[in-house]
Amino acid sequence: RPRLVPFTSVTVKRTGMATPAPPTPFRVEATDDELSDLHRRLTATRLPPNQLPKRAVYDPNGAWTGGTPQEEVAVLVKHWKETFLPAFKKVHLPKLNALPQFLSTVQVPPDEVDPRSSTESLQMHFVHHRSSVKGAIPLLLVHGWPGSFVEFLELIPMLVDGDADGNAFHVVAPSIPGYGYSDAPKQPGADAAFMGRAMDALMQQLGYAQYGAQGGDWGAIICQTLATQYPRRCVALHVNMAVTMQPQDLPGKLLMLGRIPFLGSRDRRRLWATMYFLMYETAYQAAQGTKPETLAVGLNDSPAGLLCWMLEKVHTWSDCHRGGEALAPGQREWERAVPRDALLLNLMVYWLSQSTSSSLRLYYEALRRHPHSREWLAWDSLLASADYCPVPTGVLCGATEILQPPRGWAELSFNLTHWHDSQCKGGHFLAWENPDAVAADVRQFFHGGANFDRGVKLAPSRGARRPNAAMQELLLFAMLVAVVAWWLFSEHVADVSTAVLALIGAA
Repeated sequence: RPRLVPFTSVTVKRTGMATPAPPTPFRVEATDDELSDLHRRLTATRLPPNQLPKRAVYDPNGAWTGGTPQEEVAVLVKHWKETFLPAFKKVHLPKLNALPQFLSTVQVPPDEVDPRSSTESLQMHFVHHRSSVKGAIPLLLVHGWPGSFVEFLELIPMLVDGDADGNAFHVVAPSIPGYGYSDAPKQPGADAAFMGRAMDALMQQLGYAQYGAQGGDWGAIICQTLATQYPRRCVALHVNMAVTMQPQDLPGKLLMLGRIPFLGSRDRRRLWATMYFLMYETAYQAAQGTKPETLAVGLNDSPAGLLCWMLEKVHTWSDCHRGGEALAPGQREWERAVPRDALLLNLMVYWLSQSTSSSLRLYYEALRRHPHSREWLAWDSLLASADYCPVPTGVLCGATEILQPPRGWAELSFNLTHWHDSQCKGGHFLAWENPDAVAADVRQFFHGGANFDRGVKLAPSRGARRPNAAMQELLLFAMLVAVVAWWLFSEHVADVSTAVLALIGAA
């Protein structure tokens, strides 16, 4: 029996907001029928009868050319069916419920400066783990795609318990609306800015008037929009994927272009890695950003299809291609970054909640590649621009992160106060691959650099501009005036000289 997508079509009509209910405890559950159905589907997996011909030239970044190899799918389907599923309730399900989780109805407000923006009442799922350490900082952790709160199962206890110096956090790790056990938005316009407003509404509802935020992938983008919209609430930002778009102002655009010839060798390598990703690794964005419901039916109905689609991203984006420890017998290359049971645990969240379909919709709303978008320019276009993020910002970049902008570009998009460019082990799923490095850097940024305290005291208002932006605009205007004056003078200097000489001769 096909398993159809569990959401209705988006409607343009906006509904009124319901009264928020207090958070209620939540546990992930799986019925015997659900597990039996999954086992049956895995048993009935039908792999294609042929593959792409092998090529002598391989992807320089180590990715699978042509997509996920069938032998990888066969190995993991077999493990999922014969080893993981029989032990799921006793071994793996307790891991999903190891941290305190809740459901709460959240009122997502409209954007303060855009009355056309989407607003909705949603039930959100989140981990809320408070620290017993005095002086702990409220911290919002936001995952990305194809991740979930599973990415943070090891990181959260590290942050909550703190280190020897007592640097700890009260952690809130929500499931993005449409992901996992959070409601899928039913109104159009649920883009990254909408998700940022949903996160802030949740933090305010939990009593955190001011807090820090951390994220990677969509989590980094959502937290960036959150800090840009509410800089007096989200007072400090830490990301492990810095998205640097063109500044809104002309001097900023010229500075971004003007710094390219002066990039060092490391920055040139980082920029090339970013351009390589944009050229060869964004087909999934095109599919998910234009026709998500077409793709969703196959991924929601076939566990092998879901596995194949997400495994390829884990392999391509993680730090598993540079060698390191020798592989154990039967171990796959990508397991250097993420163990197979951890990967399957994340897939179980998508499968049991049937949220694969609604998770893809964020690409459709945020990338703006559809004809009825209110914006004329796609969000990921090279010409697209974004507001400056004025709160203190820290960046930690893994060795094989897919987007690696130069520091000089990041300074044009963020109030950059912390830049960790040691190329620590790890890739795009850094909190999953190397939670120790993320925990250490988050502590150093929020506690060691006093960025949270400074953000609370000096929280800027929305729309705060990049330092020296006004002076740069003035200098640019002065240069333009000087160029125009020079041109006018050079055009007419010969005529003026002739007239003056004629007057002298006549006298």
